[in-house]
Amino acid sequence: MSLAVKRLEAYNTCDNPVELVLIHGWGTSHIIWQQWLEILRHHCHISMIDLPGYGINVNQPSMLAEQLVDAVGELLPERSIVMGYSLGGMLAAKLAEKFPKKIAAIISLSSNLKFVADEAWPNAMAGDTYSAFLSLVEKKPAVAVKRFVGLQVHGDRNEKELIKKLKDIQKISLVNEDALVNSLNLLASINNVETVKNIDVPALYLFGENDSLVPVSAAESMQVSSSSVINVLPEMPHCLFYADPQLVWKVIESFLIEKNVFANSERIALEKKQVAKSFSRAAKSYDEVADLQRRVGESLCQFFPVDNFDKDSIKVVVDLGCGTGFFAPKLSEEFPAAQLLGVDLAEGMVSHAKTTRKLSAAQWLCGDAESLPLADNAVDVIFSSLSIQWCENNTALFAEVFRVLKPGGVFLFSTLGPDTLFELKKSWEVVDNFVHVNKFVERQVLTQAASDAGFLLDVAESFWLEEDITLEFSNLKNLTHELKALGAHNVNAGRPQGLTGRQRIQGLINAYEQQRNVNGMLPASYQVFYGRLVKPADISIAACEDTLCG
Repeated sequence: MSLAVKRLEAYNTCDNPVELVLIHGWGTSHIIWQQWLEILRHHCHISMIDLPGYGINVNQPSMLAEQLVDAVGELLPERSIVMGYSLGGMLAAKLAEKFPKKIAAIISLSSNLKFVADEAWPNAMAGDTYSAFLSLVEKKPAVAVKRFVGLQVHGDRNEKELIKKLKDIQKISLVNEDALVNSLNLLASINNVETVKNIDVPALYLFGENDSLVPVSAAESMQVSSSSVINVLPEMPHCLFYADPQLVWKVIESFLIEKNVFANSERIALEKKQVAKSFSRAAKSYDEVADLQRRVGESLCQFFPVDNFDKDSIKVVVDLGCGTGFFAPKLSEEFPAAQLLGVDLAEGMVSHAKTTRKLSAAQWLCGDAESLPLADNAVDVIFSSLSIQWCENNTALFAEVFRVLKPGGVFLFSTLGPDTLFELKKSWEVVDNFVHVNKFVERQVLTQAASDAGFLLDVAESFWLEEDITLEFSNLKNLTHELKALGAHNVNAGRPQGLTGRQRIQGLINAYEQQRNVNGMLPASYQVFYGRLVKPADISIAACEDTLCG
């Protein structure tokens, strides 16, 4: 049995739209999304799915939960974001569990793990309340729907205005009366208490503080997977996106950007400029304090692909995120027949490298790793040490690396993991809730992006290694001075604006002092990932002779 889908394309002004699948809740249809579409279509292609007995599927017979999940699963575009409201969010969790390869992320709006409470999950509607409402639906469906409309926005400061809007929507929402009973029974049958623990895709669970249908205790008691985020929005009712569509979208957008599902191009462009300026200012002081960077880069050099290549056959080598060009002499020595291209986002770093590294075979380019100024299939080796952690869109990064590498070409890189500077993060958390330390992504995010780009992760030529490095400082000032000299400033969304007061600085110092080690020193830990990826050699593409595009 198949379901019909209502499809809306993203607006023409949207760059790189993603696929968004919307699943409505009980008692309404896809029409519930109407006032939100103007915002969503600026970012997404939209597929709206009506449940059996609702909207464009008003004549479809009811299905059991498992049947419905299979039917909706068949309709999902590849790598789609599935967003469900109430009952729809409960179905989204089931879809993520069953079809993880088709789903990039799920967004659950006001969805409990169980709709009816029991001993195992008491954070839901009482059983006798549910029975009374079911009886009302069976006997007086119009009255039940009217009551439900009020419950969806109860507790909002604009409750009366929202009730009027929802009533108007309900008038044009096709619903089969039998479907009201069947879908209410469906709602009561779903149990996601264990499901949410097993979801591997990024999942955002949004709740309203004033929700009259799903208690806040449900959010507080949820146990979810490591890829999931739970967020309770203050003073919000059950129907979050009707109360404040802009705010709810901003919360969702931030989550999707953080999880590398899609990118906010305006914000990212601004933050890239900030990163570039920060490192440009640090160009002259960088090499004096870059002990960790040299150590990691030298370790990375041990993995040069000498066993797989005739060195003399390697014609083009790229130092991606070259910084001051410190490793350029080593690369030129390792690959004497190759043209060396140093590429960095920071113009100041490129200028410094060009001035200080006198190498006849080297060229220096200012360029973005997520949009490389290089031709397809033009590069033999890309070397990148402690650079790609500054990339926002890992999918774009690995896709670009794959594009410019020749078949059989090698990407050799090191980057930082999310446990980096955890002591500093922990100390700041004692002081306030701002983001003070740059966030780095999980290894799983990187491997998924590499796999999506076309790299084979399970071949002998490829590997991933991890190293934990701990530096020691006599005081906090020395650590922060080193970070500043390296240009490693905080560029994350959620960072504090303006100057940090003396009281908070003293609070940070006091918290960090609690972490002095047995040597009497303050530790600063770095989680380092090393990787070597090989572009499959059997890709049949005509090699490009010119290295630079244009």
